[in-house]
Amino acid sequence: MADQETVPGQEAVPGQEAVPGQEAVPSLAALPVHPGMCAGCRHALVRETHRGTAYLRCGRAAWDERLVKYPRLPVTSCEGFAPRDQQ
Repeated sequence: MADQETVPGQEAVPGQEAVPGQEAVPSLAALPVHPGMCAGCRHALVRETHRGTAYLRCGRAAWDERLVKYPRLPVTSCEGFAPRDQQ
């Protein structure tokens, strides 16, 4: 396996290889507070603005009307929670 460059403060995302010229996906560590249940949910997506602010978006909220797109953190209960696959 080839060595991958990592950005300080960002961990590798399983299943996503580093692509030259493409920015790394921000990790949960980039969030200003612990995300609660979202830390272990497969639908949690961490995004970062061009100014460096990180935020969490719920991917499942796109089709599940019970959920909010940008949940208030930390999340302590969620009807759409689905654990990440353990690899």
